[in-house]
Amino acid sequence: MPTRWLGSVVRCKDCLAAIVPYMPQGAAYPPSGYELRYGDFVTLLQSGEATMQWFLTHRFGYANRSTRELARVLNAQQEAIDPIWLHERIQDSSTLQRELYDIAMSLWR
Repeated sequence: MPTRWLGSVVRCKDCLAAIVPYMPQGAAYPPSGYELRYGDFVTLLQSGEATMQWFLTHRFGYANRSTRELARVLNAQQEAIDPIWLHERIQDSSTLQRELYDIAMSLWR
């Protein structure tokens, strides 16, 4: 189950009961090796790199309007997207996580 669902009321796919999933104490998802910290994500947003804009546009339909001082991502209606929420969404998907990691490595090597 994606980590973004932890602590939220969701429906069981089998019985349709309302449940609140949680991570048992001491448990953790195995790391993929492609995780990026939130601070690194903000740095990528603020870099203004075309590859980050491509990623946000093609994967989410979002526009990167970040400056060096402020991480700002907008949806198609020009509404601000919470960068913390977006980072968590990316980290919940192994495909998106790997793509973001590859972008970071291409810029930081």
